[in-house]
Amino acid sequence: LDSFEHHLAYHSDAAAGARQLAQAMRADLFDIACDFYIAGPEAFVQALHGELRAAGVAAAQIHTEVL
Repeated sequence: LDSFEHHLAYHSDAAAGARQLAQAMRADLFDIACDFYIAGPEAFVQALHGELRAAGVAAAQIHTEVL
């Protein structure tokens, strides 16, 4: 897993935290072909999934788990 990156994120508003994380990721991750693995509360997972899709990430590259 040499090219594996992970980020632990917390925000009191899960949807706002997801949007904030997606904005931070755009500069680094959207220029490369990679898969995204998202785990967390449902609001966070749905919001980040939506942000990634809106940014052009293919659905097949997004893997989610609601915890």
